[in-house]
Amino acid sequence: LKRWGISLETGELLWESEPEAQNNYYTMIDNVYDGKLFTAGYGGELLAYNITTGEIAWRYEAKNVGSESPYGNYPINIFAIADGKIYIGAGEHSPSQPLWRGSVLRCIDADTGE
Repeated sequence: LKRWGISLETGELLWESEPEAQNNYYTMIDNVYDGKLFTAGYGGELLAYNITTGEIAWRYEAKNVGSESPYGNYPINIFAIADGKIYIGAGEHSPSQPLWRGSVLRCIDADTGE
């Protein structure tokens, strides 16, 4: 799973990313906010790319507790971005019971990844 930045004015390839975490291709809901491309998925990584250069500004990892998640990290999805905050939830379409301890809503700073 890679990302590419292409100029809308010239059609020129501006940048190409390194491959993202395995399983991040599940979900593939990307968001653009404040000059950054935000990506997340079942690989459990939230990445903030500089939309112009393709450089990774920061990376957040939803680390697994023990061996609860079969994906390694907790699978995450971006649910909302507002007021400089990114809201992500952990889970998937067919969660096992009981729910994982990491199946929580997280609030991430869009500037720093904290």
